[in-house]
Amino acid sequence: MSTDDSTFRAFDAYSFDSDSAFQAGLRSIPNSHDPQILQQAKAFYFSKTHAPLNLEEYSKWKAAQQNSAQSADDAGFPNQAEAEQRISEATKPEISIPGAPYSTSFAEVVEMITSGKEIPGIRDIPDKLNEQVPSMSTAKPPPKPWERQQETE
Repeated sequence: MSTDDSTFRAFDAYSFDSDSAFQAGLRSIPNSHDPQILQQAKAFYFSKTHAPLNLEEYSKWKAAQQNSAQSADDAGFPNQAEAEQRISEATKPEISIPGAPYSTSFAEVVEMITSGKEIPGIRDIPDKLNEQVPSMSTAKPPPKPWERQQETE
């Protein structure tokens, strides 16, 4: 099965970062931070939702595109990879967690814990059991299976 140039361009331009369905599925894939697994997941998702994509053919096409971009760079044109990196950095969304009372890095939290300082927003729960006398139960216990049979007869 041969995939045409327009499908490769569409796959290359697709914004997987902003696709919530893709991101939800990606969280369920072990080792999804591995570039090869991530690329396979993207190809699978794109094939199911847009157009069939052969990842091997896409890799060859991408290598040919980079080679032509490199030869164009030698001719004085900007490098495609560099231009893509600039675009992705310029359009990178700010990540914020709604409802977070403060933004403290993990290293700062670890430092607070190791130095014994109080962490803001965390309740102190004492390490002791309830000292009150327990109340008597007022609920009737559920009938046993053999008791249920006697009730129905």
